[in-house]
Amino acid sequence: MKIFWLCVYLLITSAACSENTIGVHTQDTVDAATDQDVAADASLDQNTQPDLSGDMTADTSDMQNGDLGADAPDASQPVDLSCSEHAECGRCVFQTAPKTVADCYCTACDTAVLPVAVCQANQAEWERVCGSDDSWQPNGACPQARCIAPKPTACINEVCIDACAQAICPALDCPLNEQTTPPGECCARCSGPNTCENDSECSMCSYPNLPTQPSECQCPICPTYPTTPTECQARTAAFTTHCDADFQATCPVARCLPVAPATCGDSGYCEEPPFKCQSETDCGYCPFAVAPTNPSECVCDGCGTAMSTDECTAITDQVNAVCAGFDFDSCLAPPCARPPALTCDLGGVCVSVLQ
Repeated sequence: MKIFWLCVYLLITSAACSENTIGVHTQDTVDAATDQDVAADASLDQNTQPDLSGDMTADTSDMQNGDLGADAPDASQPVDLSCSEHAECGRCVFQTAPKTVADCYCTACDTAVLPVAVCQANQAEWERVCGSDDSWQPNGACPQARCIAPKPTACINEVCIDACAQAICPALDCPLNEQTTPPGECCARCSGPNTCENDSECSMCSYPNLPTQPSECQCPICPTYPTTPTECQARTAAFTTHCDADFQATCPVARCLPVAPATCGDSGYCEEPPFKCQSETDCGYCPFAVAPTNPSECVCDGCGTAMSTDECTAITDQVNAVCAGFDFDSCLAPPCARPPALTCDLGGVCVSVLQ
């Protein structure tokens, strides 16, 4: 009898152990299967979702130029961007060289940065493979792109680059509603009535504003307001129109000292010269005439431009920041005559003693 109950006990114990073992094994199996399903779902998601691992920076040039909706060329192959000078780089619509009709693509706007020689080689292959056969074109014809002037490129560290990617733009001395970025340039410029291209388009005006009614009249005193000649003439005419003789009789007659001439600032706006000399010891010849805003404006140093030492320091700092990869070692020293001595005139401008 004891043997019978012992057998029953062993049978029950064995079943319980077997059930526990199966339970654990079953849960592991479910977990493993779940992991496999999740992995499969993740793999499926990776295959069906867009690849967001790349550069997510918005390409404003493509947005401005419009999306053609055409198949993009295969850019998986590395591109030779080597160069030795700025002139060897440019923007190109022929991003790759098709080998077969299957590689053909619609040309859009010239946004790709490539060496000029590579672009020309790509164009020759595109015309040979794709130019005489239009069967590959989507919907029977490629869309026509509406393009703006391309942004500048540069050769930095012997590689063609997008010059705007390393641009350092000046602070604009004009209202926001007068700021605009011209096509083909990296930096915004002023677009109001005092816009300019060079110093010769600026002068100092005696009239501080452009009155539109008598309450806005202000007395003209000394020529201390930087404007274009056209703007100064408009202010003069407006003052004569809206400010009567009684008001004009209240304006004092000033004795004016010489002032520094107005300059065309980096923002494209007429402004007072930011740097003035106090004496001839503040003057010298700077190897760089202007401060570059992007690498495409980096050039070899020249014979020197007369300016204050503070202005030259500011320009040199900008050159060092923008032109860090420019090969100044390859620059040849220009033949320069001995420059005349400089003096600081009453307007705070460094000028030659021979003037």
